[in-house]
Amino acid sequence: MRRNVYGAYFGVVLALQVSAVDAQTSLSTGCEYLNNLPDPIGPTAAVLGGIPRPLNAGEVLSGSLVAVDTGSPSTISIDINTATVSTAATPGPVTYTVPSTASVEVGFLLDSGRGTFSLSCSAPQAAATPVPAVPPLGLVFTSIALMFFAGWKIKLRATK
Repeated sequence: MRRNVYGAYFGVVLALQVSAVDAQTSLSTGCEYLNNLPDPIGPTAAVLGGIPRPLNAGEVLSGSLVAVDTGSPSTISIDINTATVSTAATPGPVTYTVPSTASVEVGFLLDSGRGTFSLSCSAPQAAATPVPAVPPLGLVFTSIALMFFAGWKIKLRATK
């Protein structure tokens, strides 16, 4: 009987650990779309404009100019719904952290000319995820010790 309870307990602990990892690595469909574009992409002056794509709060958009194809661009920028939200000197990188979950048009732009871009989108940074007070492995060892202690105590009571 006790073994079944221990197995169920460990199953719950492992399920909680796996769901915490999944929550940290889950990307929006807009972020996945951006990451599935050919790398590098270009030559172009703008990328991803025109089609709203869903992005999750905390995701980080990043882009760099890999090569200049025409002109002499001096800045690379990220536009959200045609409004510039981040700018950097070429070749970049330029980054932007999405403040709230929304479906938006994303553009990576040069101030002049055309170029080839390297783009990425990543999951929310670690600061957005609370750090557990007890490391998972420590939690497992502590749980095992408590279960054996509880079982030992029950066995003593049963023998009296």
